[in-house]
Amino acid sequence: MGIYGTKMYIVVNNSNLVYVTAAKTAKVLKAITLNQPRSVVFYKTNAFVTSYNGTVSVIDTATMAITKTITVGSSPEQMVVANGKLYVANSGGLDYPNFAKTVSVIDLTTLAEIKKVTVIANPIAVTTDSYDNVYVLSLGDYDKVSAGMTIIDDKTDVVKTAPTVSLGYNVPIYAQGDFVYYPTADNKIAVYNSKTQTSASANFITDGTVITTPYAISGDVLTGEIFVADAKDYSSAGTVTAFDKNGKKEYVITAGISPGKIALINK
Repeated sequence: MGIYGTKMYIVVNNSNLVYVTAAKTAKVLKAITLNQPRSVVFYKTNAFVTSYNGTVSVIDTATMAITKTITVGSSPEQMVVANGKLYVANSGGLDYPNFAKTVSVIDLTTLAEIKKVTVIANPIAVTTDSYDNVYVLSLGDYDKVSAGMTIIDDKTDVVKTAPTVSLGYNVPIYAQGDFVYYPTADNKIAVYNSKTQTSASANFITDGTVITTPYAISGDVLTGEIFVADAKDYSSAGTVTAFDKNGKKEYVITAGISPGKIALINK
């Protein structure tokens, strides 16, 4: 799910649909058919949607029509826009146990893939900071290759480092200000300092609040708040907890089953 301007784009993987709705009312404006769509991001007049058939579809945000299809790697998941380029995590999820280990780099002027960057196997989640870094979280192969983080320089598209991190099976990642937030194997929310490129904290949450199954992370740049979705047991109602910038709980919202994305809109 993503909000861009007055529209909201809802990616419905198993139904092979992307719903375009009015952002404030959720009234459906158009349903776009795509093969197993996975994620959506935006740049200028386009929305970009990954599909598990190894493509990124370019959707004109005015006409809501697909204008181009870009071939990338196997089973692409999340994307991020950085320095005029689109970085696409090619997971290879449908090719288990032979996971992919690349991030496709797409030039957003030509809308063509210009290279692939090798990362840890099974990349899923990506984000970017204000210091020319793209962060990639990978799940590994669940056997010999451990889950981990890869950091790419978005000026050169060269891997800068792969810091040692502890990751679980859910790997949402979110950057806000000088910090990058991601869940650890023991379900804490770790913080990485993007300015100093060092670990900032093993757990952002400072008041003892427990998140059972971190499933999505987002924030409000105006208030500094961080929001964490908890999928609990994946079968009962999940929650979204709001924390202040110091990691203290403010309030909790009951959500549906497995809340997997948080998007904010101004009233």
